[in-house]
Amino acid sequence: MYDKIFNFKFLPPGRGLWSMGTNITDYKKMFTSLNNSAFVSTKLKENYTIEDIVKPYLFLMDNAMLGVGIGFDTKVSQANIIIKGTSTGKPKEFIIDDSREGWVEILNVLLRAYLSGLEKPIFDYSELRPAGSPLKIFGGVSAGPGPLKDLHTSIEEVLINYTNKKIDSRFVVDIMNLIGRSVVAGNISKNKNFLLLKFVL
Repeated sequence: MYDKIFNFKFLPPGRGLWSMGTNITDYKKMFTSLNNSAFVSTKLKENYTIEDIVKPYLFLMDNAMLGVGIGFDTKVSQANIIIKGTSTGKPKEFIIDDSREGWVEILNVLLRAYLSGLEKPIFDYSELRPAGSPLKIFGGVSAGPGPLKDLHTSIEEVLINYTNKKIDSRFVVDIMNLIGRSVVAGNISKNKNFLLLKFVL
């Protein structure tokens, strides 16, 4: 293998060329970055929880930030899940951590609020690095908080439109693709041409 690589007769997958031996794998241990693609199902088991409903969206965002193209189904539409909307209580403020995990967790907060009828979340973006700042682990530069703000605005529009309505296939596709658009705009994915695919099984 060494001889083939050295003489340009063979190369490992591009994902490996990008991340192997870097801080992505050696320091952060994010070996998911070596995957080209993955699939997540929205289908729910009988005794499901809010966490089960939200988990596929978080999986997609987390993995898309590592450059993995994600396929998904819309089987959650077979369940009778109603978006409750947010309550009229005092809005709760959340400071967003400047990390991949922070972006994923704040998506969790937003989705759970509307699914569970909790207080409307208010997000503090002040800890996020400004546009043009270097991304030390992934390489490239940050687009700043703009793409995340746009994501929250766009997802809230969908959630508001679906308040007191059942989750259907379009809801799933809209949320998933809004997440994908945000990740590409945020300069997290090294592959700007990765495609989100919808699988209906």
